[in-house]
Amino acid sequence: MEWFFLNQNGNLAKSVTSQKEKLVKCTVSLYNRVKKTFLPTPSKQHYVYNMRDVSKVFQGISKSNYKSLRSEDELIRLWSHECMRIFQDRLVNKEDQDLFEVEIKTLIKETFGKEWKDLVK
Repeated sequence: MEWFFLNQNGNLAKSVTSQKEKLVKCTVSLYNRVKKTFLPTPSKQHYVYNMRDVSKVFQGISKSNYKSLRSEDELIRLWSHECMRIFQDRLVNKEDQDLFEVEIKTLIKETFGKEWKDLVK
Protein backbone atom coordinates (compact mmCIF):
# COMPACT_ATOMS: atom_id res chain seq x y z
CA MET A 1 0.00 0.00 0.00
CA GLU A 2 2.97 2.30 0.49
CA TRP A 3 3.38 2.76 -3.28
CA PHE A 4 -0.29 3.72 -3.65
CA PHE A 5 0.03 6.47 -1.06
CA LEU A 6 3.29 7.69 -2.61
CA ASN A 7 1.84 7.76 -6.14
CA GLN A 8 -0.86 10.24 -5.14
CA ASN A 9 1.77 13.03 -5.25
CA GLY A 10 0.94 14.30 -1.80
CA ASN A 11 -2.68 15.01 -2.73
CA LEU A 12 -4.17 12.67 -0.11
CA ALA A 13 -5.29 14.19 3.16
CA LYS A 14 -3.15 13.48 6.23
CA SER A 15 -6.13 11.74 7.85
CA VAL A 16 -6.10 9.24 4.96
CA THR A 17 -2.36 8.64 4.73
CA SER A 18 -2.08 8.13 8.47
CA GLN A 19 -4.32 5.06 8.17
CA LYS A 20 -2.12 2.95 5.87
CA GLU A 21 -0.62 0.74 8.60
CA LYS A 22 -4.00 0.22 10.22
CA LEU A 23 -5.43 -0.67 6.83
CA VAL A 24 -2.85 -3.39 6.21
CA LYS A 25 -3.15 -4.76 9.74
CA CYS A 26 -6.93 -4.82 9.54
CA THR A 27 -6.92 -6.56 6.15
CA VAL A 28 -4.57 -9.31 7.31
CA SER A 29 -6.60 -9.72 10.49
CA LEU A 30 -9.82 -10.04 8.48
CA TYR A 31 -8.18 -12.57 6.18
CA ASN A 32 -7.09 -14.68 9.17
CA ARG A 33 -10.57 -14.52 10.70
CA VAL A 34 -12.25 -15.44 7.42
CA LYS A 35 -9.87 -18.31 6.81
CA LYS A 36 -10.50 -19.67 10.31
CA THR A 37 -14.28 -19.09 10.38
CA PHE A 38 -15.41 -20.05 6.88
CA LEU A 39 -13.97 -23.48 6.25
CA PRO A 40 -14.65 -25.45 3.08
CA THR A 41 -17.27 -28.19 3.27
CA PRO A 42 -18.83 -30.32 0.51
CA SER A 43 -21.58 -27.71 0.00
CA LYS A 44 -19.13 -24.82 0.39
CA GLN A 45 -16.10 -26.16 -1.41
CA HIS A 46 -15.22 -22.74 -2.81
CA TYR A 47 -14.55 -21.37 0.70
CA VAL A 48 -10.83 -21.47 0.03
CA TYR A 49 -8.93 -18.29 0.79
CA ASN A 50 -5.29 -17.40 0.23
CA MET A 51 -3.02 -14.38 0.33
CA ARG A 52 -3.99 -13.53 -3.23
CA ASP A 53 -7.33 -12.42 -1.80
CA VAL A 54 -5.52 -9.90 0.40
CA SER A 55 -3.72 -8.51 -2.63
CA LYS A 56 -7.07 -8.19 -4.46
CA VAL A 57 -8.36 -5.97 -1.66
CA PHE A 58 -5.35 -3.67 -2.04
CA GLN A 59 -5.58 -3.81 -5.81
CA GLY A 60 -9.19 -2.60 -5.62
CA ILE A 61 -8.22 0.25 -3.30
CA SER A 62 -5.39 1.23 -5.63
CA LYS A 63 -7.90 1.88 -8.43
CA SER A 64 -9.10 4.95 -6.54
CA ASN A 65 -7.41 8.33 -6.35
CA TYR A 66 -7.16 11.35 -4.10
CA LYS A 67 -10.40 12.81 -5.49
CA SER A 68 -12.42 9.89 -4.17
CA LEU A 69 -10.52 9.56 -0.86
CA ARG A 70 -10.98 12.89 0.84
CA SER A 71 -11.39 11.57 4.38
CA GLU A 72 -10.59 8.66 6.65
CA ASP A 73 -14.24 7.58 6.55
CA GLU A 74 -14.16 7.35 2.75
CA LEU A 75 -11.04 5.17 2.95
CA ILE A 76 -12.70 2.85 5.47
CA ARG A 77 -15.85 2.64 3.33
CA LEU A 78 -13.75 1.80 0.27
CA TRP A 79 -11.76 -0.78 2.23
CA SER A 80 -14.93 -2.44 3.58
CA HIS A 81 -16.46 -2.47 0.08
CA GLU A 82 -13.39 -4.20 -1.35
CA CYS A 83 -13.34 -6.73 1.51
CA MET A 84 -17.01 -7.50 0.95
CA ARG A 85 -16.42 -7.83 -2.76
CA ILE A 86 -13.53 -10.26 -2.29
CA PHE A 87 -14.61 -12.25 0.76
CA GLN A 88 -18.33 -11.85 1.39
CA ASP A 89 -19.43 -12.33 -2.22
CA ARG A 90 -18.29 -15.96 -2.03
CA LEU A 91 -20.50 -16.75 0.93
CA VAL A 92 -23.53 -18.78 -0.08
CA ASN A 93 -26.06 -18.22 2.69
CA LYS A 94 -27.43 -15.36 4.74
CA GLU A 95 -26.03 -16.79 7.98
CA ASP A 96 -22.45 -16.72 6.67
CA GLN A 97 -22.92 -13.26 5.16
CA ASP A 98 -24.26 -11.91 8.46
CA LEU A 99 -21.36 -13.48 10.34
CA PHE A 100 -18.92 -11.82 7.95
CA GLU A 101 -20.59 -8.45 8.54
CA VAL A 102 -20.19 -8.91 12.28
CA GLU A 103 -16.48 -9.63 11.75
CA ILE A 104 -15.89 -6.58 9.58
CA LYS A 105 -17.87 -4.27 11.88
CA THR A 106 -15.90 -5.55 14.86
CA LEU A 107 -12.58 -4.96 13.08
CA ILE A 108 -13.58 -1.44 12.08
CA LYS A 109 -14.48 -0.66 15.69
CA GLU A 110 -11.29 -2.25 17.09
CA THR A 111 -8.87 -0.84 14.52
CA PHE A 112 -10.26 2.53 13.51
CA GLY A 113 -12.50 3.30 16.50
CA LYS A 114 -15.46 3.93 14.20
CA GLU A 115 -19.01 2.62 14.26
CA TRP A 116 -20.36 1.02 11.09
CA LYS A 117 -23.63 2.95 11.26
CA ASP A 118 -21.70 6.24 11.30
CA LEU A 119 -19.72 5.28 8.18
CA VAL A 120 -22.62 4.19 5.97
CA LYS A 121 -25.03 7.10 6.26
